[in-house]
Amino acid sequence: MGLLGVSSSGGEATILVDSAGDLPIYYCNAVELGSNGTVYFTDASQVYRNTTLMIANKDATGRLLKYEPTTGQVSVLASGLAGPTGLTISSDGSYLLFNEMVSSTIIKYYLSGTSANTQETLTTSIYQPANIRRGQIGDYFYLPQTPIPYVHYMVKIDSTGNVLENTTIAGPYSKVIYFRDVRQVGLGFSFYIGSRYAPFVGLKLF
Repeated sequence: MGLLGVSSSGGEATILVDSAGDLPIYYCNAVELGSNGTVYFTDASQVYRNTTLMIANKDATGRLLKYEPTTGQVSVLASGLAGPTGLTISSDGSYLLFNEMVSSTIIKYYLSGTSANTQETLTTSIYQPANIRRGQIGDYFYLPQTPIPYVHYMVKIDSTGNVLENTTIAGPYSKVIYFRDVRQVGLGFSFYIGSRYAPFVGLKLF
């Protein structure tokens, strides 16, 4: 349906954007908010609304998009992406990190500075990352990884793509096929853990 918005007081969602660059937003996915109110989000594919088919067919029609709420303008920042299903922004708002699930790639997209509007590959070592989240302290980022079904890890990387930690996630998630999301809670070593395949949200202490 595209990018939707809902009032902080609740109510019915409103479609804000349903197309970009003369193409429909076909598989709207990750969303992130910039400090100035700019909304960044992804269109994971122009062909599939099914992640399994997207991966199996090595789809590379995804896009990184930007929406300006004050003007209603939407623009395409990057295209030809292989399944962008996760997106986060740096602490100072100078760059985005997003993952290409199909190609197992983490990409940095610069929003400002001398490299503004360019992108670089940080790592291809994390297998099919679904989402990526910035931690609460500094520019450290957390990703879920399931190299084989029912085997789950939480991966921590820095802003250059270096893998700092690779921690096993077990407990109730040992019965879940794929691990899809992790978010740090406060400033400690607690994380919310989620999966589209699990009927619960977990809280993991490290």
